[in-house]
Amino acid sequence: MGKKVANLSTTTLSGEKWKLHDQSGKVVILDFWASWCRPCLQSMPMMKKLYQKYQNNPAVILAGVSLDHSKADLQKAVQRLGLQWVQLYDENPAKNSFKKAFQVRSIPSLWILDKDGIVRGVDLQISEHDKLITIINQALKG
Repeated sequence: MGKKVANLSTTTLSGEKWKLHDQSGKVVILDFWASWCRPCLQSMPMMKKLYQKYQNNPAVILAGVSLDHSKADLQKAVQRLGLQWVQLYDENPAKNSFKKAFQVRSIPSLWILDKDGIVRGVDLQISEHDKLITIINQALKG
């Protein structure tokens, strides 16, 4: 909390390079999840509402950080659930640089970075909706 995150990079589900540094100037919401995680799947309706709230705000980006072991499983889940936000995927989840940098030990887990890449929300849950909105809005102002 309160620390700047290193410049991490990975690929999107569609195979494009995605760098955290390229999101500078935006509030970044990282949702660590997997298609095999029941609580993650149960949280998706609320994640969709969060996405809808900020989807037209160019200063906010929501990115799913998949810890799936299979790209095919992730693709099926994204399609089945109708997820419209960017999904980050590492072919080797055990070496996922985002998981390591954020020291994610359990999922689902939400992290919020402010416009300067400083962590403002640590290991949050989507059920903490009011707290999430407050942190996001503070990060937008700051």
